Formats: sequence, structure tokens, C-alpha cells
Amino acid sequence: MSYCGGSGRLRRAFTAWRRAVAVAGTLALAGAAVLPGAGTAAAAARSTGPALVFSPSPYDFGQVSPGQSAVKTFILTNSGRKATGKLRVRLSGAAAFSITGGTCRAARLRPGKTCTVTVRFAPSQAGRVTATLTAASKGGPRHAATATDALTGGQALGAAPGQIYWVSADEIWAANLDGSGPHAIVTGQIGAEGIAVNSSHLYWADSADGTIWEANLNGTSPHTILTTQRGQTGLAVTSSHIYWANDGGGADRAGTIWAANLDGSSPHTIVTGQTLPSGVAADASHVYWADEGNETAGNGTISEANPDGSSPHAIVTGQTTPSGVAVDASHLYWASIGDGTVNQASLDGSNPHTIVTGQDSPSGVASDASHLYWASTDDGTVNQANPDGSSPHAIVTGQNSPSWMAVTPAAPELSFSPAPYDYGSVPPGQTATQTFTLTNSGHAATGPLTVTLTGPAAFVVTGNACPATSLGPGQTCSITVRFIAAAGAVTATLTAASTDPAAIATDALTGEVAPAIYWANAGDHSPGAGAIWTAGLDGTSPHAIATSLDDPAGVTVDASHLYWASTGDNAIVEAGLDGSSPRTIVMNQDAPFGVAVSAGHLYWSNFGDNETIWEANLDGSSAHAIVSGQDNPTGVAADGSHLYWATFGAIWEANLDGSSPHAIITSVLAPSIQAGVAVNVGNLYWADINDGGISAANLDGSNPHTIITNQNEPEGVAVAGQLYWSNVGTGTVGEANLDGSSRHIIVTGQDVPQMMAVTPAGP
Repeated sequence: MSYCGGSGRLRRAFTAWRRAVAVAGTLALAGAAVLPGAGTAAAAARSTGPALVFSPSPYDFGQVSPGQSAVKTFILTNSGRKATGKLRVRLSGAAAFSITGGTCRAARLRPGKTCTVTVRFAPSQAGRVTATLTAASKGGPRHAATATDALTGGQALGAAPGQIYWVSADEIWAANLDGSGPHAIVTGQIGAEGIAVNSSHLYWADSADGTIWEANLNGTSPHTILTTQRGQTGLAVTSSHIYWANDGGGADRAGTIWAANLDGSSPHTIVTGQTLPSGVAADASHVYWADEGNETAGNGTISEANPDGSSPHAIVTGQTTPSGVAVDASHLYWASIGDGTVNQASLDGSNPHTIVTGQDSPSGVASDASHLYWASTDDGTVNQANPDGSSPHAIVTGQNSPSWMAVTPAAPELSFSPAPYDYGSVPPGQTATQTFTLTNSGHAATGPLTVTLTGPAAFVVTGNACPATSLGPGQTCSITVRFIAAAGAVTATLTAASTDPAAIATDALTGEVAPAIYWANAGDHSPGAGAIWTAGLDGTSPHAIATSLDDPAGVTVDASHLYWASTGDNAIVEAGLDGSSPRTIVMNQDAPFGVAVSAGHLYWSNFGDNETIWEANLDGSSAHAIVSGQDNPTGVAADGSHLYWATFGAIWEANLDGSSPHAIITSVLAPSIQAGVAVNVGNLYWADINDGGISAANLDGSNPHTIITNQNEPEGVAVAGQLYWSNVGTGTVGEANLDGSSRHIIVTGQDVPQMMAVTPAGP
């Protein structure tokens, strides 16, 4: 129910007044109604106790990028007439929410006064989470009050990278991408070497005790995930594995590259025989590492292997003590301690060249596709440049021997266009096609793309030009989807997803079958000569949608299916609105003729010897006779409460269960031979094949009158926003206004058109 004007204000004010009674427990009913417009404030003013409320409430922190946080200060107001007792503030729900400050705790809040609570939201994993902020006052009924605030928030999927990380002596540090806000997030890590980050966690190696660690992106919950290693240096992470180098203790060609699952399980060597491996990087297709060689000029290499370590080989040679390695969608980068340079090459190692010079022992390097970052150990700086090395500058200074670096990874960002998309109303059995463009507007390439379409079979992917490998930054691809109008209003979801790195785009697709008219065409009444036809409401595009039928007679339609009575084989048949997938749902009838649908049931007449009206569920189950003893029943119609049918010389009415059958029209205007019947919200309509007229009456049969004359054997009749009928004698379909005016022929060339139906499309 909707409310408006003064009555709505009265209802809301009364609701607020009842809440005030529940809180204070002492408000007496005065017996007078709350005046319109008084609202909650007026009700609260009459409370004899405190009344607490948070603002804003509820509150959504929105989508927060990985490694970032959002802060909000909430105002708690006492709008009551007494002071609260001592306030207790608590936060229940997801650990991503925490109270970081405020003035409410232990306060006693006087009437009209406020205090504050500050909440920080720092999600550590993807998905929506909730929490409840509560402020409660104790001190007996006169001072008790409670206020709650529903908080929600989520971590943005594919969000832009937000933090750089580096090792500084025995600590792990983080800062914003421009170097602002540098702070230690993990301490006490003696021997920290490699560092890596994905969209949800931070990882680092501790060579002093042979461990590998994991923590949330803000450094909380640090814990060991792997032990018993030796001499770990570089570290890299993908969506499924971590990789690191073991230097082999300096023994000749004893260095190795290792891999493990993200939780540290199943650690195993994947590459052996390295000299002095150091930095490691990885993407979805390869793992890369630097080998310092014998630490002399020109002896270092950059190598590559498949993710399982197979096919290891050097792709860049002649380097001087290469250390950290990084990879983005198009390039490799590495820092060379020996000559103070930062270098770049293509992913296959071709075109290696120096892009930054004059650095003071650059070691760790990281890339997010927008910028390049590196740590210079000897001068205590963290530096940034464009991906081509231009504009190099220090963004963090004063660090204690910064070394290994990582950056929250660049992410692909996928979206469809157009989105959402509505195919609109499509005629039954017809198709509409749309091509959707998938765009990667992020800074990293996707992994292999998987395209799925979920929903009804009316939607079909007919073309997919999106690669099964990768969609690079700024690239697009296309997917074509065809909609076949077969069953009412339907929806589907088009999805393109990448798992490594994670990215997803969805598009909501909708479409519906356009309203249409339907009729049974009996042909010459011989087996297989019949058909079900359809056309637009204006008669356009007439075409057969079900053929080779045995003397079809009645036809009806609901939002998703078409039904017809097959007199020739004594059956009731169901199909899609386009005539597809026809199946017999009721058998062994006696010349079924008219058919109707209402309130989740089917109804039909048996024109043969037993002369009955039947009912069944929409799937044809529980078929049974509900009215007997009729005189050649033919056309059938139903509304939400009653059933109507034509016999020789009368129009009958009954309840939907067949009870209380009685003739409501027996006058000279009653049909004298087989006739279609239709019903809308206020009137009955019927055709009389014998006298060539279309008549109407009130639903109780009163005021029967002819509205259309001089037709040629009219039989079927249907009604929605307009009136439709079939003329057997001329093989035509006519249309008129509901009062019979403006009648005209809209379909010609039919062969014995019989009963008619129309999709519900208005009063």
C-alpha cells in the first residue's frame, strides 16, 4: 500500500511515537492524534527519556581499493528530554571495520547534545561485508537508550593499485603510489629479502630463518606459511603460486627456483643449476629471474621458464649484477646494482636497453604498468619513473638500506557496451541480434577469457571474437548474442571473466515476445492440413508457427506458452510462444474445441459425444471434467474468477472450479451454432457463425447487443486493447475498437481460420 499527503505523515508520526514509548517506557498516551507534519521530531520531543540516533544511518563505505582504507565519523545525537547514562560504544561484524576514535565512549550525553564515533573500513579480501555500530546507555529506565547504525562496504574487484611496498632493514614498509604516507607495517623481520603482493595479501622471504611469510595488505596478521628454506632472495606471486630463488649458499651452480601454493603448501624446486639467482618475477605464462653470475661486469643474465619450470633459458645476457626483476603486460624490468642502472626489455628478452642511469645501488624494482619503482640501497631512497624511464625522481627518502620492492598489481578492468541491453519486444518466432563490445580499460592484460551466457535458451551466443589467451590494456573484442522470441519476458547474463589476473564483466540482457494475435487454421480438416498462425497486433507479418496439425480448433496464450485443442487427435497441446517445442499434455479427449487459460489452469470444451467442460494444470496434469451435460460446447473464455463458454443457443458461466454453472445469455442474440467467446475486465464478446455478427454483453450477461454485423461466418474472437475475430467464409482476420467501431480486415488469404487468441496487452 502506498501513502501520501496528511495520512502518510500521520502514519509515520504514529510509528515514531510508538518507538519512543518502547525506548523510554514512560510515555503516556494522551489520546490525541499526532498532527500531520509533526513527524519523528515531534514524537521524540514528547519522550520523557533520552533518545539516541546515529547520523548518517545507514552508511555504505562503497568499494575500497585493495590495501586502501576509508574513514567516516558518525554523529550520535540525544534528541530526548533526559541525559543518557554512561555510553558504551561497540562494533560487531566483519573485522574490516574498526573504531579508531571519537568522543562517545563513557560519555553522558545531555538532551540536544552530540558526540562522535570514527570508524575505519580496510577490507583485506574481495566481497561485500557488513557491521553494526551500537551506542547504548544504562542507568535505569529513565536513562536507558540505544542507537544502531548498519555499515556496509566492499573491496573493489580490479581496483587500481594503491600501495608500494619495500624492505627497509628489518621492516616492511608501505606508502601511497606517490610516496606519501610512508610507514612501517611489519617489524622484527631480520633477514627480509624478497617481497611480493597480489590483490589480497603481502608475502616476503626471511633468509635468516628460512621462512616465507604472509600478511594482509596493511601488514596485519603476519604469519609463516613455509619453513626449512635456505638463502631465499627474490619473491613473486601469481593468482595461484608463489615463486622464489634460493642462492644455493654460493656453491657453484647450486642456485634454484622454487614454487608453492599460495598457502605455502607443496613447495618444490622447479629450476636447478643456477649460479646466483636473485630477483624473481612472474605472470600468467612465465616465471623470470635474475642471475648475478659471478658478480663481475657482463656476467649476469635474465632467464625465463614456463610456470612449472620447464624450458628454462636465458633471454638477456651481458648484465652487471642484476638484482630485482619486474614484469608488466608488455615489458620486463630489472635493476643492476653493479652499474647503477634500471633496464627494460620485451617479454621475450629482445631489445634490452637501459632506461635509468646514475642510481646508487638500485636493487628491488616493481611495475604497475603506469609507473616504474625501485629502491636505491645506498642513498636510502625509493624512486619512481614513467615506464620508459623518463622523469625519474625520489618519492621516499631517509630509508634504512631499502632493497626489495613490490607494488599492488595493476589490474585489468573489463566492461561491456552496451550494458545493460534490452532487445525489446520481438514478434513470436522472430530473432534480434546484438553485438557487444568488451573493453579492458585497466592497466594490465587479462588472463585467458571465458565467455558464458546464463539464462533461458532464447539467448544464444552466435559469435565470440574475444581471445582465449589475453585482452591487453585498451584492447576490445566482440561477442554477438541472438535473442529468439519464444517465451514471455526473459532475462540472461552475459559474462566475460579472467582468473589470472582476476577480472570480470557482466551484462544484463532482457527481451520479450511482442504481443501478437494467434489463430487456428484448420485447412481442409484433413490430417496434417492444419496450422497455428500468428501476426502482429496490426496484422503485420502473418506466418505459420506450427504446421502439419490435425484439425486444430481452439487456441489460447499466457505469458510464456501457447496452447491449442487438436480436434483431430483428441488432444491438448502446449508450445512456446513461437510454436517451438510442441508437446501433447492431455490425451484421450472427445473432440476438444475451445480452450482458455486463467489462474494457473487450462480449461477446454469437449464438443463430441460427452459434451463437457474440462480443467487441468498448465502441464496437463490432473485433467478432469468440471461441467457436464452441455449442448455442443464450443468457445471457452476465462478471467480471474469465472469461466464462460458457448453452446448451441446460450452463453454459460461458472466458477473456475466448475461450480454453479448457469446460462447467462439465452436471448435471440445467443449463438445458434459454434462460436468463439472472449472476456476482458468488463465485457463478454462472442461470435455467431450463423448470423455473421459479433456481440457483447456485461459479465453477468445483461445488456447483450450486436456491435459488428455483416461478417462472413465469424467464428473465433479475442480481446485485449482491441477486438479481433476470424471469418471462416472469407479466410480473413478482422480488427475493431472494443465498441465495434472502425472495423477493418488486417489478415487475408487464410484457409478456414477458427478460434483466436491474443497475448494480454492491456484492458
